[in-house]
Amino acid sequence: MEIPYPALKDELIISLFVDSRNRVWVGTFYNGLYCIADEMVRHYQYPQPSNVDVSYQHGTPNLNCVRDLIEGRDGQMWISVYGGVGRFDPETGAIRLLREDHPELARYMLMRDIFLKEDGSVIAAGDNGRFRYHPSTDVVDRIDTVDAHTLTNQLLQDAAGRVWLAESG
Repeated sequence: MEIPYPALKDELIISLFVDSRNRVWVGTFYNGLYCIADEMVRHYQYPQPSNVDVSYQHGTPNLNCVRDLIEGRDGQMWISVYGGVGRFDPETGAIRLLREDHPELARYMLMRDIFLKEDGSVIAAGDNGRFRYHPSTDVVDRIDTVDAHTLTNQLLQDAAGRVWLAESG
């Protein structure tokens, strides 16, 4: 298979997203984020931490491990990286993790999926639990923990508003 963008040739891609401006976002495993727009590729890469803790419970966030990316109705981009969920600014590349203002989220190091509810809240789920964040009020709620062997791999909201969880473990 031909790869039209040589910059992506050797990447381990773990997430894909197309935003409202028709930009393609490519999240990689430990090599940052790529944006493809108007046939141009922009690479967002961050300093590598020296003390990543693979237990997903502690350690320094690694912004280069991009698990998921979504866009809010207001155009705000949300990103899930090793270390948590936060806001992403495509212009500057800045990532501000929610755990910076909400220390209770520091234990949620690996959120595999994030999505936006109709009310504008962001739901995140991963290896050790789930939470919901309300950007309009800066409130975190519905923090659930699951046992260490249960992984939430994907979230889906159906037409009736029900949230489905794809879990294993």
